[in-house]
Amino acid sequence: MNRLIKDCYTGFEYKAVERKVLTFFEFNLMRPTTASFVEMFACSFLTCDDYASYCQQLDELPALAASYPRYSCFEQMLASLAQLLLRISDYTLSINRFSNEPPSLLAASCIAATRQVCGLPKRWTPYLTQLTSYTEHMVEPCVDVITLFHYYHAMPAVKGLQLPENNWPSPDSGFEESLLTPQMKVVSVEVEDFNVITVQLQSPNTQQQSALGKRSRDNDKGDLQPKRLKMDQGREQT
Repeated sequence: MNRLIKDCYTGFEYKAVERKVLTFFEFNLMRPTTASFVEMFACSFLTCDDYASYCQQLDELPALAASYPRYSCFEQMLASLAQLLLRISDYTLSINRFSNEPPSLLAASCIAATRQVCGLPKRWTPYLTQLTSYTEHMVEPCVDVITLFHYYHAMPAVKGLQLPENNWPSPDSGFEESLLTPQMKVVSVEVEDFNVITVQLQSPNTQQQSALGKRSRDNDKGDLQPKRLKMDQGREQT
């Protein structure tokens, strides 16, 4: 820049101006991000004509009422879509191919993706071209990627909301029994008191030992009886 103006200013003068600019902004300088542009467009990307065409579409096609909600007023629809726009703008941080894209282009693409996901009749309008300075042809490649990313992350949440179905066992196909609710029978049981006698059982080793001891005692008694007879006979002879 200094060469273009043929060295009209010195390096010291550039630094002095730079210090003045930083002091004026209190050093709060930041590069505009996708979220910055989204917050700027959040209150103006939807018009009353969009709300009217959306309601007319639901009236003409009742089948769409099951997929898209009906809003009572324009302010309610704007608040709901603005929250979705902020959430979709966070997707751009997870998509690697958007790392070198201009933040303003990504913000415009998020607006188009939000309108498409919410079921608005027109994804892009001349008003949005004037608001963001981007045409539908310019934002279309990024919009396709963002919508696919949104549906990919929305599918697990939808599956988690589904309630599990109870499949009752059946020996046949199970069709008839699956229509029947299980019935529970209550059975009354009377409890009686019993006297329990505990018996201590001896192991086989102890039984054998006791039997051997008894035999040894019997043998001892048999040996003592002849001895006593001999002693009695000796006393009688004397």
